[in-house]
Amino acid sequence: MARGSVDEFTKLGANFETDFQSAGVSANSVESNSYGLRLRLAYATVDKLNWGTSFLGGQSWSFLTMFKDGLKPGQELIPLTIDAQYVPGFTWLRNPEARIVQNFGIVSAGLAAESPQAVIFTRIPRMTPSFCVRVTGF
Repeated sequence: MARGSVDEFTKLGANFETDFQSAGVSANSVESNSYGLRLRLAYATVDKLNWGTSFLGGQSWSFLTMFKDGLKPGQELIPLTIDAQYVPGFTWLRNPEARIVQNFGIVSAGLAAESPQAVIFTRIPRMTPSFCVRVTGF
């Protein structure tokens, strides 16, 4: 994770998260280091504090995931387990997306173009728009 300020109103950020929980056809628990590298998160952000606007591009948690604070990246309400699919009732996706979020005090509204399919059969990924509004501060 890297964060920096361009000026007092513009913040830049990047996050990269990976692990060895991918399972290719030759993966097994018998040999050491036999599981493949998996990309979990890889995104960049631009926050314009004077506008109340945030931009995100890359692979991140989808708007399906609950957030602790508004719709801010890094504030997702995720289970503290090895991986998210082990918790019943937790709805989530980690997928490529372009996102814009506008904060209006206690209300945040976001629009994202996401690629919700794990397997894409075309050369150009299909991007599905999604919209989310969250009220925070109660």
